[in-house]
Amino acid sequence: MIKAVLTGDVENSTDLDAAELQALIGLLREELDAAKSAGLVENLAFYRGDSFQLIVPDPAMALDLALALKTRVQFGMEPEGDKTRLKTRYDVALSVGLGELGSPKELTTAHELPFRLSGRGLDELKKNKRTLGVFTGNEAADAQFDALLFLYDWIMQQWTVAGAEVVYHKLRGLTEQDIAALLGISQPAANQRSRASCWNGWKKIQAQYAQLLEARYG
Repeated sequence: MIKAVLTGDVENSTDLDAAELQALIGLLREELDAAKSAGLVENLAFYRGDSFQLIVPDPAMALDLALALKTRVQFGMEPEGDKTRLKTRYDVALSVGLGELGSPKELTTAHELPFRLSGRGLDELKKNKRTLGVFTGNEAADAQFDALLFLYDWIMQQWTVAGAEVVYHKLRGLTEQDIAALLGISQPAANQRSRASCWNGWKKIQAQYAQLLEARYG
């Protein structure tokens, strides 16, 4: 069965104090536990204090889950208040590996293709100061997503915390009206934050990802 393996690492974890790192890991655990309860995640493991790995049984959900984890950390680590001008300061690097996968009992000893792709992919991302990648083992497909996510990675570096928050809620399926009510802002303000964060660009990447899954795995 085709599944996705997600391998993640807290960005610049050595620059965080113990309380910051604990809070950040707590946010990740909270998000991943909710995803696991919803059946979106299995075999979750944290290791080395700042790294984690998990299986996404429905690979179609993996890329959105990766962005949800990034945005949850980016806005969740900041205190309440005006976030419209505050640039994101916290992040996680995430590598999505795709391929045939059974049901490994221990993630740390698994060596099937998606684990190798995801682990090596994360090493490559960090070497190149990138934070999001998709790896299939197919040179053409990997090159396509390398280009797409290289550009979106740069866009994410320009985000405000307020923009990351809107993207997170859009990933959860909320409308701009819903988000405006939740955050106590106007719908045009929610729309402006969405546009500034290039949400429509992410939707294009989502569509390309869906096409990749269909073309390669049926």
